[in-house]
This record gives sequence, structure tokens and C-alpha cells, in this order.
Amino acid sequence: MKSKRQRFEEGFTLIEAVIAVFILSLGSYLIYLGGHRLYKGFNDLKDRNLFITEAAQCNNLLKTSLNDIRFPYWAPSLSINSSVDEVTLQYLDGDKDSTLSMSFTENGFQILIDEENFIIYKTLSNGYIAPIINDKTITGLNVVFISEKENEYECKALFGGIPIVNMDDYE
Repeated sequence: MKSKRQRFEEGFTLIEAVIAVFILSLGSYLIYLGGHRLYKGFNDLKDRNLFITEAAQCNNLLKTSLNDIRFPYWAPSLSINSSVDEVTLQYLDGDKDSTLSMSFTENGFQILIDEENFIIYKTLSNGYIAPIINDKTITGLNVVFISEKENEYECKALFGGIPIVNMDDYE
């Protein structure tokens, strides 16, 4: 019979080595899964934050821009169907020839002011534009942005008031 000392000097048996490799492999796999989920979570959070940031910036621009839309009392009423992906508005700052256009395109949500100045929000490519109706009159627009993960961000912006008309121009 071998003494205890001789048995320890011989090393691990094959079964012990296989069990140790299995335990190490299982631990490595669990670390990989945790890291992958953490990485995916950070990417989802980054995408969500970018979507919310662009939507909030667009919300501020829409509220400012639509406040500059001033329909004269003699102008025909604005007609927008229930929900669309493109709208062009006249009477920017009360001027009939000035326009403000907004549309959902494949490149993102585009706001075009007087065909010279435009902004494209690339992460805001899905959504719709609907009218805000009070007493059978369209008083503003409701723009809803929908992200790829089905998150929604709603922007409600009202038109400005009736512009002051200089009566000297109509005499």
C-alpha cells in the first residue's frame, strides 16, 4: 500500500481535472453572459437617451416655430387629416409667403423653414402628425415620435395668435 505522501505527489486524477475544467468553463460562460447583458443594456440606454434628447430638442423647436404661425382671421382654415407624416404651414410670422414644413422621411424627422433653413433629427424617423382641435378649430399640432423599441414621445405645440394687421396696408 502507498503512503499518504506518495499519493499526494502523484497529482490529480483525470476525473478531478475534468471537473475543474468544467467548473472553470461554467464560470467563464456566466461572466461572458453577464458582460454581454451589461453591454446590451448600456447600448439600449444610449439609444433611448439619444431618442429622448432629440425628441426634447425637437419639442422645443416645434413649440417655438408653431408659436410663430399666426393665421390671419380672413385666412382659410387649416385642414389636416387625422394623422399624416408631412405638413406644410403658411403664415410664419403672419407672412402668407413664409412657410414651415415638417415631415417624417427615411433620413429622420425634417423641419424646413422657408426652404433655406432645415434641421434633420436622424433618430426620429417614425411617427405621425395630428391636429389639436378645440371647438372645431385646429389650434396646434400633436407630433408623436416612435422609437425602434416602441417608445413614444409626444410633442404638443400650439399656433400663435392672430397677427396685428396694419390697416394702412388695406386702404
